Amino acid sequence: MSSDKKKPSGFEFRKRKAEKIQQLEHDKKFMDIKKYIIQKGKDVIPEDCIKVPSESSISESVSTELVNDIHEIENKEIDLNSVQDTKNEDIIDNSQEILQLSDCGNWPTIRNNSLIDELIKGGPNQIKIDNYPQNGEGRHFSNSYYTRKLSNGEVLCRRWLVYSLSRDCVFCFCCRLFDNKSISKFVGDGFNKWKNLSEYLSIHENSLSHKKAYRMWIETEMRLKTGETIDKEELKIIKKESLR
Repeated sequence: MSSDKKKPSGFEFRKRKAEKIQQLEHDKKFMDIKKYIIQKGKDVIPEDCIKVPSESSISESVSTELVNDIHEIENKEIDLNSVQDTKNEDIIDNSQEILQLSDCGNWPTIRNNSLIDELIKGGPNQIKIDNYPQNGEGRHFSNSYYTRKLSNGEVLCRRWLVYSLSRDCVFCFCCRLFDNKSISKFVGDGFNKWKNLSEYLSIHENSLSHKKAYRMWIETEMRLKTGETIDKEELKIIKKESLR
């Protein structure tokens, strides 16, 4: 029994084969592209899987950061205040030390050159008050002892004489600085025999040891004040005391 279906000619067969191969190549490329898209899709997080923080959580996080920042600032302020307090305490300590050293009775027994220079820069502190402490005889120091009257009637200031409130006695400022070996009361423990003060002041200020210490004081004072303005009245007194 013969078949009515004709076999394709060789040309048509080759044509159809070529079309099928072309279609397969096209489908293959499409499948590769689809596969690539799906593969890349694995790295994409679906929108419903993305967790968006709520406003409350954001607010809480920001508040926490602000609190931490405030605490850090407060701690820094506390540290700065501590440093400032320390500086203030140092200033107070230095001020108290300077105040104590302004009283000759509080000077340390051993004094180096640096301390001597500082004491000279500060100068003799001549305390002047209306009512000085009285001893058992009712006698006391007086501001009048800070000056002396020359034979020609001229009045000079005893810059070297200082009264110690802490010891209720008087010292010689320059001898206490430069004549540590002196046995004079004006150098050691201080002089407080007010009945005989005028007599002993005259003896002391005319002694060779006092004049030597006085010159050393004036020379050091002038050296330390080089480049600074010296009061004319003070300079006048210094010259007079140096020439006497």
